[in-house]
Amino acid sequence: MTKSDRQRQKKADAKKRSERKHQLRQVEREQYNATLAVFRRKAPVIKRFLKQQGHEQKFYDYLDSYIDAFRREASGALQRFPSLLGVHEVDDRDYYAADDGGLAGKLGYLGLTLIRFKTTDVDDDYLAEDRKSNVNGVTMAFRDQAGTLRTLVLIRKIVPNVLVTDIKYAFKLVALFHELGHVADWETGINLRDGDVAILDAEVYAHEYAMRRLMESDYRQALGTYLSALEKLTAGGDYRKAVADRLIGSELFVKCRECVKTTWSDHLSTDGLPPRELLEVAKALSALGQS
Repeated sequence: MTKSDRQRQKKADAKKRSERKHQLRQVEREQYNATLAVFRRKAPVIKRFLKQQGHEQKFYDYLDSYIDAFRREASGALQRFPSLLGVHEVDDRDYYAADDGGLAGKLGYLGLTLIRFKTTDVDDDYLAEDRKSNVNGVTMAFRDQAGTLRTLVLIRKIVPNVLVTDIKYAFKLVALFHELGHVADWETGINLRDGDVAILDAEVYAHEYAMRRLMESDYRQALGTYLSALEKLTAGGDYRKAVADRLIGSELFVKCRECVKTTWSDHLSTDGLPPRELLEVAKALSALGQS
């Protein structure tokens, strides 16, 4: 076999491996979605039983949709925050070029001047890209022609390490709440404002805002993932470790950890659901646990 033949064979083998991996991911995605469909069909009877037993939640993981939750929270934020112009999911080209301020005009927001601030407690790593992260959002702040504060939240459209659309939006919901924490901070001027800014304080504020909103709304799967991610940051070496160290062990963090220890599935019993209904739910839970 010549050198060129070996190179062609190597490329062909790599292509086959890539195709097999893609097919496997597609099968996993279809299996998860099929299992999720079981929950959605059984949701009314499960929720009715749980409410009768005194275990009502605002949001039920798997039974309810994170896609719907994200859209509902994004829409509600426009009513809650006077400065907020919009929440947009954007592709990587726009997401990673957003800091130049030009994206606002592209999205239709004109007559704005980007507010730039100087960090007082971190180095340039605050703006470093992490394209492998599943939680990606950015808040931009502007002054309009009247000098009024205007904010814009961007959520990265791609969630690189997640197969299922509903779970992608669980991560996007985490990112949304974190960025809305920054919006709340800008509007009150506690940490974020024109001029010098203490980023560590601003990040802690946004994380705490996000944790409270996730806990209060019973987005328990999203909250549990968020808490685990914060715990992993304590092993890092950049500013995020300093932020995580301030959060881990706090009263709020401990309360959130207690919140995610139980979920609606812990309260199921055959007393209120027909055995065949419960059996199907149990099988679905087992399948999701293995995915």
